Amino acid sequence: MKRPFFAFAVLVSSLTVAAVSPQAQSPRVEPLTSPAGARTEAPQLTVSDKGVLMSWIERGDNNLASLKFAEKTATGWSESGPWPPAPTGS
Repeated sequence: MKRPFFAFAVLVSSLTVAAVSPQAQSPRVEPLTSPAGARTEAPQLTVSDKGVLMSWIERGDNNLASLKFAEKTATGWSESGPWPPAPTGS
């Protein structure tokens, strides 16, 4: 089951625009569905000029922990993947 969380990136970007814009704007916080699954912990949102990235620790069936991540896009979250990514053939 995916858990909702609040996108602080929206709040930060709204505050940045309000600080630069001559017109006052109200920050808006909206609920957002997390790309992390049920057996996850330690979610982290990272915001840069390139976009928003969410990372988290996920436990598999064997109880081993993996670091996963997804990128926020205009249509939602990208497919989550492990870090480091699996090497590709050369």
